[in-house]
Amino acid sequence: MNLKKISLVAGYKSTKDMFLRFMAPMIGGAIIASGAMFFFSKFIALALLIAGFLLAFLYPYGKFSTKKRSIDASLHLFITYSGTISTMKISRQQLFKKIAEKGMFGEVSNVAEKILYLSRGWKLRFSESCRRMGARVPSQILADFFDRFAVMMDFGQDLEVFLAEEQIAVLNDYGTEYRKSLEVIRFLQDLFISLIVALSFILAIALLAPLVVDISVVLIVQGALLAFFVVDGIILFMIIGFVPPDKIFHGLKESNPAQEWIKRWFIIAVIIGAIAIPVLVWQTEWPFMVCIVVGILPLLLPGYLASREEKSVLRRDRLFPVYARTLGAAVEVRNGGVISALKSTQIHDFGLLNKMSIDLYSRLRLGSDKYKSWYRFAVDSGSHLIYHFSRIFSESIYMGGNAHKIGDIISGNVMKLLSLRTLRLQLAGGMRGAFYGSLIGLGSVMYVTVEISQQLVVLFSQPLEGTDAFSFVNSIVPQATDSADFARIVMFIGILLVAHAGASAAILKFIDGGSLYAALIDFVLMVGVCAAMSLVIPGMTEGLLPDFSGVWQAT
Repeated sequence: MNLKKISLVAGYKSTKDMFLRFMAPMIGGAIIASGAMFFFSKFIALALLIAGFLLAFLYPYGKFSTKKRSIDASLHLFITYSGTISTMKISRQQLFKKIAEKGMFGEVSNVAEKILYLSRGWKLRFSESCRRMGARVPSQILADFFDRFAVMMDFGQDLEVFLAEEQIAVLNDYGTEYRKSLEVIRFLQDLFISLIVALSFILAIALLAPLVVDISVVLIVQGALLAFFVVDGIILFMIIGFVPPDKIFHGLKESNPAQEWIKRWFIIAVIIGAIAIPVLVWQTEWPFMVCIVVGILPLLLPGYLASREEKSVLRRDRLFPVYARTLGAAVEVRNGGVISALKSTQIHDFGLLNKMSIDLYSRLRLGSDKYKSWYRFAVDSGSHLIYHFSRIFSESIYMGGNAHKIGDIISGNVMKLLSLRTLRLQLAGGMRGAFYGSLIGLGSVMYVTVEISQQLVVLFSQPLEGTDAFSFVNSIVPQATDSADFARIVMFIGILLVAHAGASAAILKFIDGGSLYAALIDFVLMVGVCAAMSLVIPGMTEGLLPDFSGVWQAT
């Protein structure tokens, strides 16, 4: 960990300056506050001390990580846009001005603006400004790019040629970081499953503890419920932090008709479930998990629609590189005529992009705003990738860039990103089986243990007939078992399994980058599996256990 770079990114001159101006006052304040509270509450005093130390060390690193993630999320867009507008034969100042004006590049735009400020306000050479900012950016990929950019300017290499070569270099580095993120997710997957297995066995032992320790079974299950919530929340938060920034859906305010139907059916399904579940739980004798799974069955419809739309978006993404390359070549042949180029490409079959392309041609032909027409093209696609790259494509062409080169750059970069996405989707597919397996194991252990615990409670609660041995047994068995409410325990276990199924389904969608609406299918199926276990496993366990009825009397 480079402490010097962390301090620079956090806004301090050096590590020493960060320690004196931020960390030391924070730690000192925590010690003083802890000392003041020590005489009133030792627990609060300790909490203040720990919070102060954690904040002092984690805040600078958190700021560093946030900026790094913002840069890494837009590197592929930044280098693609740089390559496409460089075909206009612009200067380096114009290049960085254009990048600084683009909000979609996030922190990269702020860095470009600072480079312009150093070169204009401080009268530094452009190469020196790039080197200085390269030493301060949290992303090593962007820092290396600025170093190469500075060398290029020192040697006087052509800007367009340099940026054409950098398409390969930067995207290769981006791919390396992308794969590292996937490896971290694999580690988190193993950690998640290991923690779930460990917690399930701890819970199994804890459910039997009331037979030898005077403690409420309900209290144990409630504690386990909290523990699972914490573990699921931490793993979900960590995966969100490490997952590569590659969404499938664009997430714009406007949406296409398919996405609108998904939202409507989701609202309807939630309303039906909110009414059905309480009615089934309180007005029927059905098991708790059966009531839950019946109530959430309507969620399968929006989940199915979202999954189908997700597959359509993925197919559009795979077709877009060919579309961009073909349209770019057509625009170049027609000397920049986008409308005539769109008309000529309609003889080609672009699959799911055909209707979108025809609608785009119609809008431009009728004189609609050209940028709004391309924006509507992106909205109709539903794709995050098509939204950003079609925007780069249209802006670069309308600014006078070489359409053929623009199409080739965008096509090549999108294809590289799609190959990385394939690795991500394969990882999510493998994790799906692992998550289902861990859920089945968790549910099996809990339901088997509850059934054994219930049978033992029944055994120890039977009246004894006066023998000294059984009187001794009765004296060491805690009386808390007599009041164990196993119906309530089973309900808490059902809530735990439903919450864990929801967290597992959400994790899978965060990993593959899809819509959370599509996670509803996995959620309903997981809850259905748990409901089946709640019916089958107790009966199987009861059949396998020996019959203790009348054992005291026989003795």
